[in-house]
Amino acid sequence: MAKPRLMEMGFALALGVCAPWVLAWLSSHTFRTQAIIVEPVIILFHKRYGWNLDQIRPLSRMLFAILSIPTDGLIGLALGLLVTQQWRACWFAFLGAFLITQCIGSIESPLGVEGFLWTVLLPEFWLTLLATFVFTFIGYRVRKFYVSSSARA
Repeated sequence: MAKPRLMEMGFALALGVCAPWVLAWLSSHTFRTQAIIVEPVIILFHKRYGWNLDQIRPLSRMLFAILSIPTDGLIGLALGLLVTQQWRACWFAFLGAFLITQCIGSIESPLGVEGFLWTVLLPEFWLTLLATFVFTFIGYRVRKFYVSSSARA
C-alpha cells in the first residue's frame, strides 16, 4: 500500500474514532433550531389529528434525524474531500472505527453493549451512516472535479 493510501486510511480511522463525540457536539448545538422546526409539525398532528405521544414519538424522531442529515454529512464531506482514491475503502475504515468506538463507549453506560445494540437498530442510526456515505461520495466527486479542472487550466 502506498504512503498516501495509508495516510488516508489513518485519517478515516481517526475520523471514525472521533465522530461520535463530534456528532454529539454538533447535535447539541443544532438541537434548538431543529426543535423550532419540528414543534409545529408535532402540534399539528396532536391537535388536528388527535395523535397521542406514542404515535408522535416515531415521527418526531425521524424528523430530527432528517434535519440532522447536513450535520452528520459534515463528517462525510471532510472524509470525501481528503480522500484521493478508493473512497469506499476509506468509508468502510471510518465505519468500522465508528462502530467499534460506539460499542466501546457504550460499555460504560448503564445499558452496556445492549444499549449499543439497541442504538444500532434505530433507523436514525442508519440514516446517520447513510448521510456520511453520501456526503463522502459528494466530497470525493467535488475534489476529483476540482483537481481535473485545475489540471486543464
